[in-house]
Amino acid sequence: MLIHGYFDADLETTWDVIKNKLPELKRQASELLTEIEQAEKSIQER
Repeated sequence: MLIHGYFDADLETTWDVIKNKLPELKRQASELLTEIEQAEKSIQER
């Protein structure tokens, strides 16, 4: 979870993470999944 103290959350920081950090995390996760899929395919072709 990003936030544990809901009423003490810094909304500006939370919004910054959503707008600026999550897109990069999504891109990196997508790249990693692609690499895993390619590795699995390579192993199956052996």
